[in-house]
Amino acid sequence: MRDTSKILSLTAGVLSFLALISSAAANTIFAPNPPTITFIDANHHRWDYDMIVSQGSEARSGDGFTIYDFAGFTGLGGPLPAGWTLNSSQTNAPDYPFQTRASTDNAAIVDLILSYSGPTTGNANANTDLGTFSFISNFNLRGNSFFESSDHTIFNGAAQTDNHNTQVPTGVPEPAAIWVMGVVGLMLRGRRTRS
Repeated sequence: MRDTSKILSLTAGVLSFLALISSAAANTIFAPNPPTITFIDANHHRWDYDMIVSQGSEARSGDGFTIYDFAGFTGLGGPLPAGWTLNSSQTNAPDYPFQTRASTDNAAIVDLILSYSGPTTGNANANTDLGTFSFISNFNLRGNSFFESSDHTIFNGAAQTDNHNTQVPTGVPEPAAIWVMGVVGLMLRGRRTRS
């Protein structure tokens, strides 16, 4: 009977440990939703990214994330959340360890590199809101891009990196947008010739 209890306890412990490891591997800093775009004027649009560090992870001083290829960047759309700084001077930001998405980075478009220097923040049981990061662009057209992040797992303190898809401003209309503009142009042209 005691052997069975020991085996059950050991099995439960191993399963808990495996669950812990698998949950830690999936955690990271990321934006769970696409950015919202707010019209300021014809040449200025605010892009807001609501960022979190997911359950089981924490942001420590030295961690951060990079949004690649943010076209038309002109400045911040408001103060950054406490503890965060922006470097927008590079058009070809380096990858975080174990990430390679920057290999497709457009060297002509600015990358937004955000670094954290505040107190450790995160939660083992729930996502932690890092705040809204707002940037101004000349453009309001959405394009597909990516970002990479670096943070730490709460469970053993190990550094971890990850990458995700996101949306960024683009100065070049997507093919579908070009098609729609072409159809509208043809319709307007047809109306003028009938008049």
